[in-house]
This record gives sequence, structure tokens and C-alpha cells, in this order.
Amino acid sequence: MSIAGAIDICNNIYVSALKATKGSTFKCVDCEKKVILRKGEIRIPHFAHYSQTNTCTYFEHPSESQQHKDAKMKLAEWLTNNLVSSIFWTCHKRNGNYVCGAGDGNMEDTITYQDGDEVITEFRDPYNKYVADIAVLNGGKVRYIFEIMHTHKTITTVRPEPWYEISSESIFEVYKKNITDISLMCVRDNKRYRCSTCSACDESWVKNLPTLTHKGGCETSWTQEKPCIICNRDQYNPIWNNGRFRQICKICIANNKDKLKEKYTISKPQFVKESIDTSKPLFS
Repeated sequence: MSIAGAIDICNNIYVSALKATKGSTFKCVDCEKKVILRKGEIRIPHFAHYSQTNTCTYFEHPSESQQHKDAKMKLAEWLTNNLVSSIFWTCHKRNGNYVCGAGDGNMEDTITYQDGDEVITEFRDPYNKYVADIAVLNGGKVRYIFEIMHTHKTITTVRPEPWYEISSESIFEVYKKNITDISLMCVRDNKRYRCSTCSACDESWVKNLPTLTHKGGCETSWTQEKPCIICNRDQYNPIWNNGRFRQICKICIANNKDKLKEKYTISKPQFVKESIDTSKPLFS
């Protein structure tokens, strides 16, 4: 038994079995044949094909492509009904297999809704640069894009920001909980999805911060040779930038980015070209 939804034939809208009502007519998302809603008190509500000779496996044993399709339709349904409230993400900056971990836990983007929003599945960019699983448009302008990851992440990145990649597994888990205030985790690996510390460390002015000769770790209780230039603590985890440890802790660089940027940004020297009097010989 699958938790896949179906299309309400009356309005051509995808509906999950939990929200579907008896008396309506439905068709399979995959084969488009009529299906029956089974909604009782014992088993979880679900759809099933009428005919036992139907070879479509969408509700019984869905394939990977069918699971991807259903996750896409579920997310589109939630967006249509303004149920997705936020997208969480964690810092994806890596050094080999080491995950940064400098951020303050999960970061969050709030999803907003506007009058006139239109949720479109399989949205094709007018300039044929990409095809998105789901796009939220308003007045013809793309507001959000969502890609569904079932087994492989999206390879192409030519999409307007903000765009998120959500795993089908997490969508199915949320569906089982039957909640109406939905937060989802973005699994996209991209420079945009970094913590505030790593975002600051990527900027060029950071290389002008004072340096440490080496870093004290657990063996010294994180005691450093010089105190953090902001909080003045001796015990802190310094940042690593441009081949050197910097005399500032990971918390302070994130919380004082603007002030530090103003102080440590070094302007390029301006070379003034002197005017030459061509009426006089260069050499006498």
C-alpha cells in the first residue's frame, strides 16, 4: 500500500488520500486511469486502482520515478495551500569530509505567499535554460523554485534564486505526520547555503586580520597565544583563512562582520598619471 495521492477529476488538482473526500472521482497521476479512495477507520487512507489487470504500480509498488513524481505533487499541493512555512539548511562548506559546524545550528528561510501566486509543476524556463520540478510564479515572475531529490541531486544550477532542493524522503515523512505548519530541510550544496561565519570568511578583507602562529586545540583547552581581537578571550576557536589562523573566534567574526569589514578592508592604491607637456623635449 502506497501513500501516493491522486488527481481530483472535477478540478484537476492533486489531493492526498488524507484530504480526499469520498464521493469525488479521482485518477492516477501516472497512468491517468480512474482510482478508488479507500478511507476507513482501520488502515491509513489510500488510493488503489480499480482493475486488477492494470499494470501501473503507482499505488502498490511505486518505482523511483513514480516516487519522485508523487513527492513533487505532494509539495506542490502544500505550496498551493500555503502550508510550507520555512526552509531550513545547514552550512555546506566542507574541508575534505569535514563539515564546518561553525554556524548556530540550522539557518532558516521563511516562505512567504502573495495574492496571485501560481504553483506550476514541470515549469519550463521561457528561455529554455532549465526545467524545474516546481515553480511558484506571480505575475509571470518566478518567486521560488523547488527541486525534488529522490536518488540524485540536481546537476545543473542555472536557476534564479531562491531555489531549494528537498529530498523526497523528507516529504514522505512530513506527510505521514499530517501536520499543517511545514518546515523542510534544503539539501542543496551551494555557496549560498553557508553559515554566517563561513560566508564572512570567504570575503577578501579577512586575509588582513591579525594572525596566530598556530592553533591551540583540545589539548590546551583551546587557549590561544593571543586573545580574540573582539571578545578578548584567550580560550576560543580561531578561524582559518588564506593559509593562516586568524586572531578572532568563529562567533565574533559572524557577529561583527560589518565593523570588521570596514576596519580591515584595504583600498587599492590609486596611481595618478602625470600629464606630460609635449611642447618640451623629454631629454635636454
